[in-house]
Amino acid sequence: MYDIYDHGRMIADRVRGDAYARAIAATVRPGDVVVDLGTGTGVFAVLACRAGARRVYAIEPSGIIEVAREIAAANGCLDRIELLQADARAVELTERANVVIADLRGTIPFLTASLSVMIDARNRFLAEGGALIPQKDVMAAALAESPDAYAVHDQPWASQGASPWEGIDLTPARRLTVNGMKKRMIEPKELISEPAMVVSIDYETVATTDFEATIELRATRNGTAHGFALWFDTRLAPGIGFSNAPGSPPAIYGRSFVPFEWPVEVRQDDSIVVDLGARFVSDADDYLWRWNTLLKSGGGEVRPLFRQSTFFSYPLKSGMAE
Repeated sequence: MYDIYDHGRMIADRVRGDAYARAIAATVRPGDVVVDLGTGTGVFAVLACRAGARRVYAIEPSGIIEVAREIAAANGCLDRIELLQADARAVELTERANVVIADLRGTIPFLTASLSVMIDARNRFLAEGGALIPQKDVMAAALAESPDAYAVHDQPWASQGASPWEGIDLTPARRLTVNGMKKRMIEPKELISEPAMVVSIDYETVATTDFEATIELRATRNGTAHGFALWFDTRLAPGIGFSNAPGSPPAIYGRSFVPFEWPVEVRQDDSIVVDLGARFVSDADDYLWRWNTLLKSGGGEVRPLFRQSTFFSYPLKSGMAE
């Protein structure tokens, strides 16, 4: 759950904030009804009022909604904003919205229940011909040579040498951590393949929370592939968007780093083929990820590498299976 400092960091992110402000101004029309999913401190709701919205339904499951109430009052628009503290999927509205606004992502669009909430809101809240902000996200991937990113998954559980833990086998913990994904600021210099598109999410038509894709990441130089990075490019409104890709202006999102079980030495023109998938587990409001990999050498030889899944990093959670 975000605290007030997390929300402050989101407010301070000009990449995100400027793009959303322009998209709201370009999309909301005087007299519109607007739904703001995950309103947080209510800033998007206030921007919708400034664009002329007649009514904004600001939905937020956490207690930060009381801060949104004060911000709405301080900006003279509390009379037009109805604040609802609830999971949006449990909310019933008496009217349809012309615009639905959301930023429920993390480093990538597939974060906890975000896509489930978006699909439900589009189907139940949005009027025919209405607009969604965002309109589309495209997720991409590239091989990453990043000892620092990999160390988070590997180093604490590797051989400790002369330490208080000498002689203690910590490898069971490593098995968990190399099957998890972490936010890391992967930089362009750490990429050792060209980016490949993983999946395109059109929020106007997407019908499933899950995806499967097979991507081939071809090495652009000799190096060590510690895993791969994931990021997204978004279109909020026509001509308005941003990216959290390596090399883009810094934004709060960062990138996801997905480790391999062990580092893989690659030569230029070798490829690592990733069978990547995510399945939403509704009982947990979370995703199970899998990434099965094989190495395809520049000469055409194919060698299986690893079969990994976040299932292996949640040993105490029941009811989950690939």
